[in-house]
Amino acid sequence: MIGTSRTSPSGWLFSRNADLSILTLPFLLALITFALERAHGTGRTVERDYALYLSQFLLGNTTHVILTFLAFGVRRDLLSPVPGQKGILVMGSTGAFAASFALFWVTSVVFPHWAELGITIGFIFAQHHRLSQIKGIWALYSLRAKQPPSPGERVVQNNFVAIMLLMLVMRLLLFPRASDVSSAQLTPVPGFAPLLGYWGVYVMLAVFAAGAVFALRQIFRAKPSRAKALYLCAHVAALALTLYIPIWGLVVTSGIHGLEYYFLTAEMLETRDGDERKITRTLAWTLMVLSMTPLLLVGSLQAPFARGLVNQTGLVHVGLITLNAVVMAHYFADAFLYRLRLPAVRKVVLRRLGF
Repeated sequence: MIGTSRTSPSGWLFSRNADLSILTLPFLLALITFALERAHGTGRTVERDYALYLSQFLLGNTTHVILTFLAFGVRRDLLSPVPGQKGILVMGSTGAFAASFALFWVTSVVFPHWAELGITIGFIFAQHHRLSQIKGIWALYSLRAKQPPSPGERVVQNNFVAIMLLMLVMRLLLFPRASDVSSAQLTPVPGFAPLLGYWGVYVMLAVFAAGAVFALRQIFRAKPSRAKALYLCAHVAALALTLYIPIWGLVVTSGIHGLEYYFLTAEMLETRDGDERKITRTLAWTLMVLSMTPLLLVGSLQAPFARGLVNQTGLVHVGLITLNAVVMAHYFADAFLYRLRLPAVRKVVLRRLGF
């Protein structure tokens, strides 16, 4: 139905089935592939490689990035809700793409020993983007249920991104990735060794657990909707898993992130009152799939099933660098798309989301 605003006591953001699928599918993917890996014995990594690939390209952590530009192209009201935003988006995204392409080219082609430096820089931006989306969806759940956050929840919400980004970066750079491994998950400097022992992971988990209990107490005092409570508890579990076993936690958080963006974009593209361009939900999903297909094809060249079949040099390498540069450009564009602190931007975005 065109232009409707959906509210319900349960506070589901998209629908009950959609919201539950977004949260459960990534956990199921991680659980199934982890069980398969354990069943095959230690030393195997093909299962986790498939888990990472599926979370990136099927569940959408990587493929969704083109959807920001699709939304701008199809729904032009998103492009210029405030004066000057169109120019900032076009020039800024182009600049971010060019700078990122140069970074990944220099660190992976010109100086290949420094490849992980580029990966680390991109990864930090990715974590900030992912955490910011969690914060944004969290706020949308409050709006959907018409439950403004309490003062205590607002404090937690305002500090969430900075605190979690710091903890995740510390976990991935300063601690061994596993108890029986000496190297960190990310090594931006060749030969860089973790500065702290694995025991620190348990200290970090204890700090995280204490902070999570405090945060959830602030939130649950206001009796949030079931959907919002489930959303926050699922992310507490996913972030705890990331701090403990980064690879499997990233499978979950990446999958949730991509699926959320799928449904957000479908809502943004769908027809609202006053739209001249009529787009049904079926057409919206069709446009999304078509726009993501090139990224899926490029990503498939580095999939586990492509090993030994595709030469990872030349045009394939350029394609992967281009893909990563598009991802970085998306971070810039997305930050402006969802500047909800600006009343004009908030009005346009919430209208497009059906509020």
